Amino acid sequence: MFAKFSRTDEVQADEGGFQNEIRTGLNPRGMLTFFQKLLDKRAQEPSAVEAFFSTHPTDQSRVAGTRKQISALGLAASQDLMRDSPEVHIIQARVKAMPPPPKAPPKPQLR
Repeated sequence: MFAKFSRTDEVQADEGGFQNEIRTGLNPRGMLTFFQKLLDKRAQEPSAVEAFFSTHPTDQSRVAGTRKQISALGLAASQDLMRDSPEVHIIQARVKAMPPPPKAPPKPQLR
């Protein structure tokens, strides 16, 4: 209800993100890894949040679409692209140092 973009819009956004990664010299395999992690997490812990993202393409189609774009790019071209940077490691360290989120209060029992 709140999502205002269609699945087509989201596919175009993924394709644009892929092209932006190439233009900036980043290896798009990170995008593939990200979508695969979303897919794995969804398989482990399905939730009501999925309904909120119902306009997004399925994670399977995002993985397949990104693999197709990487294949079209050619393996040799993507090997020369940067996988991460010192800044990425700084951000990762900051995230790991964050305290855990507070626990949600227990749900009230309906009688």
